[in-house]
Amino acid sequence: MNTLEVDYLFNNNPNEVSGYYLDSDCDIQTRRDDDISWKLSGGGFQSTIGDLGNYIRGLMEHKLLTKESFEQLWSKQPDADYAFGFDVRGEGKNLRVGHAGSQNKTRTIFIMYPELKIGVGVMCNSEWAEPELIALKVLKELGVEVEEQEYVRNCNEKSKSGYRYLGVWQEGTQPQILRKGYGTRQFQAEANHLSSLGYNLSDADSYLDKKNVRRWDGVFQQNALKAQFIAHQSLDSFQLKVNALAKTGAHLIDIETYIASNRRLWAGVVAQNAPKATFVVGLEADPFQKKYEELNRKGQRLADFKTYWNGQKRQWAGVFVPGNDSHAFFKSLTSEAFVQKNTELNAQGLQLHDIEVYTLNSKEYWSGVWRQEKDKYQLLREINYCTQERKGKSLAKQGMELVDWERY
Repeated sequence: MNTLEVDYLFNNNPNEVSGYYLDSDCDIQTRRDDDISWKLSGGGFQSTIGDLGNYIRGLMEHKLLTKESFEQLWSKQPDADYAFGFDVRGEGKNLRVGHAGSQNKTRTIFIMYPELKIGVGVMCNSEWAEPELIALKVLKELGVEVEEQEYVRNCNEKSKSGYRYLGVWQEGTQPQILRKGYGTRQFQAEANHLSSLGYNLSDADSYLDKKNVRRWDGVFQQNALKAQFIAHQSLDSFQLKVNALAKTGAHLIDIETYIASNRRLWAGVVAQNAPKATFVVGLEADPFQKKYEELNRKGQRLADFKTYWNGQKRQWAGVFVPGNDSHAFFKSLTSEAFVQKNTELNAQGLQLHDIEVYTLNSKEYWSGVWRQEKDKYQLLREINYCTQERKGKSLAKQGMELVDWERY
């Protein structure tokens, strides 16, 4: 193991990789170097994956100690699955020996089956990685019967990102995938890729990150209507594309608007065989409210909406689709008034369907659409992404789907 050395802070090894962690937003952050030599000899070393492989081979082939010494070294202690520094499971040909380690910047593991002469080592320069899951998948490909485990993302909830999230869950059992923090081209490519795997975009949300770069979050749902993502369009161009797609049977289900290069641009999700949509745009609050009421009388319900500042006035845009269910629309409420209104409408059998949050003169305002929905319903707000992901998995197991997702 020629590369094995103490990981001193002052080494400045040019071949050493950077280490990373996830903040409470589950965004990747670089971990600053720190001194871990205090762990010697229970840790505090660095090496390469090649030399870790040499070490595993040396253990399996009894090159470091006699076979008798290894048998003693790998003997389980009373009432435990741990031996002298090794995790030990099974016996005979199924004897599995391994060891895992973690510290700032890294997580590692090796698992070997000495009698089968098969071993796998995994080194990850990320604190959220689950190297055991990787090792088990490789062992399975090598013909070893292993019990695979579920991946649990390891966010650092103490490291604040500054973002808050809200989500609306309603009854549903279709599997979903979330994607967050993608650039526009990356998001478009990921939308195409996931669509090829049977997951289609149902909700997209855009924001500017701390470096003023346009980013996208999205909800992709299995067995959803086949969708197409349109982005970076002027209003005229966006409407032309939406109208052209409508002639092929694909209709607007989600809209987004933002400023880029000092121009207001539009984006949206158009889904094949979705209900025919009416797109209303560029109205101030009172005219939009009147349009909402007019379309309601004609059997049209507000499915998605956006509010934005045009430089002089606040305007509203919305997507209306056929419907005759009970409904409600309230805009520009304080956070406290919004929560109270939500409670009142829930008691009337209406559930939140879409939310928008905006800030004016340093004050936060909330708007929402409520419609008659199914029995199961949950609103989560004022949470970080890590908490949302954990609670979202629990809600999915209870038979619920994420129908609206916002970062603010």
